[in-house]
Amino acid sequence: MVGNNVLLVLGDNRGISTFPAVYQSAMELKKRNDLVSILTNVPCDDPTLEKVFDKYIITSNTDNWIYEMSIVNKIIIESDYDIVIAFSTRDAINCCKASLFKKNITFYYYNLEIYERTIRKKDKLLLDEFNIKKLLEKIYTHRCKALVIQDNIRMKISKKHGIKHRKTFLIPNSYYKNFQDEKNIKNKNEKLKILYSGSLETWSVKPIMQNRLLINDERYLITLSGWSRDRYIYEMSNEKIGQNLKIRLEKLGIAEYRKLVYSHDIGLVWYSDELTDNVYNIGRSSGKYYMYISCCKPVIVKNLPGLAEEVIENGFGVVIDSLDQLTEACEEIYNNYDFYCTNIKNVYDEKIDYSNVSQNFFDYINS
Repeated sequence: MVGNNVLLVLGDNRGISTFPAVYQSAMELKKRNDLVSILTNVPCDDPTLEKVFDKYIITSNTDNWIYEMSIVNKIIIESDYDIVIAFSTRDAINCCKASLFKKNITFYYYNLEIYERTIRKKDKLLLDEFNIKKLLEKIYTHRCKALVIQDNIRMKISKKHGIKHRKTFLIPNSYYKNFQDEKNIKNKNEKLKILYSGSLETWSVKPIMQNRLLINDERYLITLSGWSRDRYIYEMSNEKIGQNLKIRLEKLGIAEYRKLVYSHDIGLVWYSDELTDNVYNIGRSSGKYYMYISCCKPVIVKNLPGLAEEVIENGFGVVIDSLDQLTEACEEIYNNYDFYCTNIKNVYDEKIDYSNVSQNFFDYINS
């Protein structure tokens, strides 16, 4: 028996493989016999994930947000969807008008990013645009049947920035379990391999690349893998940055990404604490953190709200305050590697595996 006709809306240029919540939502909905389409503005960057959707709809990729909003609303208003799920602020804004006029569609907001003011007050035109977009986001949230966010900390911060809902589900940005039985740690004659994956931009990787003590230590091999939207990493790629540091500018599909993680021993999760509320309170929204854990790799994380508490509580790795403590943290994990791996395995199914932690929400949609 066919279930609901569902549309997932994702307007972003990063590629769907970097949004586990999106393609795994499609998988969960299809388990419940729903038809699932996705409306996005970039071709699928991973052919295996495109097959997850019954229909893949690509719109124009434009910087004109008003034009983009009109296109998305037109598609929804002229559709026969039962359910629409928006995954970012951009998507909530784009779906706002449709949520007001399509009474026969049930809307949800699966919030992955907290939209906050980061522009200067003297930039009046930009400030006016922010206020309009924030209002549209609030209206869409009010029209939704439920809101999804990743943890209590992010729910609190989201309320601070005007987004709240009486029916809120907490779902971490995690993955389906994908453990391998093979021994992960290398023998003592090989270098300990550390991976940092994701956005390779000034705010995230500059502190790592400036830590000469670590990147010149012959006991370690550090890989920075991902994409960049500024020039910092490209400029640094041409410098002598240390024989034990490897830079891989790439966008990987989900299978290739997992293979990369499995080829390393430790996952590094590093965010700046000088940025926005959204980043500082990354908590259970960190995709790289959950990819490492899903492959049963111990982690080293910065002491940030939510993320640090989970790592300490479950014994998944080591929390540090600065990169000066990184070598000590590596030694700690190296000497107790099986302990951290066992801790991950013991709690993953119940607390982290996406099919379990998301069950209440997708059952609610189909109730």
